[in-house]
Amino acid sequence: MAAGDRIFSCRAVTKNATPIDGATHASFGVTTARFTDPGGAGAPGPVEHQVGKQSIRVSVFGINLNVLLALIGSTAEDIIIGTKGVAGANEKITLTGVAFTDLLGDVEIPRDDAGRAIAPYGIAGECEWGAEDTLATMILAEADT
Repeated sequence: MAAGDRIFSCRAVTKNATPIDGATHASFGVTTARFTDPGGAGAPGPVEHQVGKQSIRVSVFGINLNVLLALIGSTAEDIIIGTKGVAGANEKITLTGVAFTDLLGDVEIPRDDAGRAIAPYGIAGECEWGAEDTLATMILAEADT
């Protein structure tokens, strides 16, 4: 998780449609390798920008350390983050092919209703990309029924 990544308070987090017991929060961030063609010697500025390799880092936080530890090294599968959207509507974010690899240290997450912080356990990993994948096929945000 990078500074500034949004942390979602979750209704549920699932891995391949199986709920992750005790999951309370999740986040994801996208990084890209950018390439710039500076142009010719007399050019007024860059003439082209391209995006190279992309990666998506996913973090899940919860209160059940054993469940989270069991996910590290498990098969890469889709993670669905269930959230509350505008006007309380249920929404979900699907992240494709997430493989968890890391245990995170304590992360302070503000709790709106009590004015104090909780420090859940956390794990993180990356999405595994196929040859034809794009950001649009790796991250899908939609209404949740």
